[in-house]
Amino acid sequence: MTQVRFLFPLSLIFLICFNANSQQLISSQEYDNLKLNGYYDQLTNVQVIDDAIMANDYYEPESSSRSARTGGGCGCYIEPDATYIQAIPPSDDTPSLTLAIPFSFCFYGTQYDTVYINNNGNVSFGGSYPTFSGVAFPSDQYVMIAPFWGDVDTRNNGGEVVYKLTNSSLIVNWKDVGYYNQQHDKRNSFQLVITDGNDPILPSGNNVAFCYKDMQWTTGGASGGVNGFGGIPATVGANKGDNINFVQFGRFNTPGSSYDGPFNNSDGVSWLDDQSMYFNVCGNQNIPPVLVGQLPCDTVYMFIGDTFDFDFSFLAPEQGQSTVAQVISVPSNGNVSIQPNGVQSDIQGTFSPDVSNVGLSLFELEAFDDASNPDTVSTVIPVMVYPLDMNQIIVGNTSKCENETTSLSTVQLFDTYSWSTGSTNPSIDVVVAGTYFVTVTIGNYVGEDSIVVSDVPVPTIDIVGDTNLCELDTAVLSVSGMYSSIVWSTGEITPQIEVVSASGVSVTVLNTEGCEASDSVSVSFNMLPTLVFEETIEICSDSTLILDAQNSGASYLWSTGEITQQIEIGFLAPNTQNEIWTQVTDTNGCVTSDTIIIESIDCSVGIISLSGNELFVFPNPAENTLNFSSPISGEIVVQDVSGKVVFVKSLLNTRELDISQLKPGTYFIKLMQEDKVLKWNKK
Repeated sequence: MTQVRFLFPLSLIFLICFNANSQQLISSQEYDNLKLNGYYDQLTNVQVIDDAIMANDYYEPESSSRSARTGGGCGCYIEPDATYIQAIPPSDDTPSLTLAIPFSFCFYGTQYDTVYINNNGNVSFGGSYPTFSGVAFPSDQYVMIAPFWGDVDTRNNGGEVVYKLTNSSLIVNWKDVGYYNQQHDKRNSFQLVITDGNDPILPSGNNVAFCYKDMQWTTGGASGGVNGFGGIPATVGANKGDNINFVQFGRFNTPGSSYDGPFNNSDGVSWLDDQSMYFNVCGNQNIPPVLVGQLPCDTVYMFIGDTFDFDFSFLAPEQGQSTVAQVISVPSNGNVSIQPNGVQSDIQGTFSPDVSNVGLSLFELEAFDDASNPDTVSTVIPVMVYPLDMNQIIVGNTSKCENETTSLSTVQLFDTYSWSTGSTNPSIDVVVAGTYFVTVTIGNYVGEDSIVVSDVPVPTIDIVGDTNLCELDTAVLSVSGMYSSIVWSTGEITPQIEVVSASGVSVTVLNTEGCEASDSVSVSFNMLPTLVFEETIEICSDSTLILDAQNSGASYLWSTGEITQQIEIGFLAPNTQNEIWTQVTDTNGCVTSDTIIIESIDCSVGIISLSGNELFVFPNPAENTLNFSSPISGEIVVQDVSGKVVFVKSLLNTRELDISQLKPGTYFIKLMQEDKVLKWNKK
């Protein structure tokens, strides 16, 4: 590629010639100097690039590949998607794209197979037009179709010009384009469709469509515009270039939506917002009225309870003509009104079907102009009514238990489903309370519905009762509150139960809304403290006895008032019985009590039997051997101070007892048949 850099001083302009395949590369500043000073004819083969790229002495054209775009649906304006190609790189007036098309386009009797896509809102035939200020039609200079001929500037992120070519149609989109000089505070989005006359992308009998989204500006600064308005108006129409054959829908240079026809005062650009215009520019004859407005491109799908409104116009695009519209047929529950306004007839309609409209209904309308050779155009709006009430698309519970899932669903009739959660399935499961939306489509029908899902509080439940008990106790467990169902793990269904053995116990309840809650506890039973006293203990009346309740760490209460683990009992009246009781409470709160009978015996140096015989014990105290003698026979019993028997021996005339294994302390000896004891001590 030949690369040329040049500057255009304001005082002197050089004409530079290149071969047909070469291209002049200039900076944005150089381009603006030429345009603003009227030297626009020098820019027919110029590529404007960023100054930073010029500084590097290198330029690489942008690739024609494009990133994915959101696809469009049924309707005149089709949102570009990944199948579209960049027509013109970011620029102002040049370059244009020369495009061979695979079909024949009929334009006022001439068949064309090459079009020129120009940056400034038009396509032309026979050559490109970098002209940035629109002119009124008819004109003998321009062979073009102009959905919006104004000074488009896509430099510095000012939108894009893209196209899509099929075997029978060409779609060109000027998407979010700004205006000269690199102004993007206002943007326009519009589209041109041309076909071979048979492509179903357009209604039958048409080969051109103008389609608009949001339109925000009309005029660039080089055309006398200030902040996008004023100056030379933008032109909407088609022109053969013979000063005879043309159509014009209007010239726009003001904000707002005012409109007084295509050939009167300049109009407000917002009148074009969301408009659709279908027409045919094939023959050299009168063009019938053009349908302007938003109509469905296919059957309208409706449901009982829906309302379909439409608002469009039949417009005479040729100067001096007026339009008359009339209704051919309207279905029951439908209504159409026509407001004639000279150059155009405005039509409003509405349809609210009931069960009598189930099936296919048709709105048929037509319009004709008052030309010397008048022509008629008609339109039919087919409406398919389904026997389904769409006042409630979403079906499901509007309340659910906290932290539980509920299902929301729609009828599995539609083509697409789009939930606010991002799901595209007919149904969704939701856990979080809130508002959920769904948009459904069938054909060109779009239905929307929302539902508010609220949470029902789950009951708060606690098992009440003592779960740490003592042996032989009974655990009483209960739940409080009003419930429609109570089920214990024991099988009981009452608010209160009794438990007598260690186990895990759970309960599940349902409130009146059907929300479930459960709780569980572990019931344990602790062993009682153990007391090991003899039932009766004998002691000498002049001696003492240590009673030990054991169970270290517990709390104690004796009948004597003492609260220690051990108490000392002694010096009781001879030959008496004394009752001593104790109560022991362990660390678990478990209580055991016992009663001991202490018998006080009169102890002496000998034991006098019932027959007068005596028992002698010596030495006293003794260390290893205890000697005793008695003239009587029988058995003697040796006990410790607690009453525990440590020896039982048979008596002869003279005896001795080995006591070396006994612990030091006080012991008692008695004859089995006697009621007196002899006290002695072990060293």
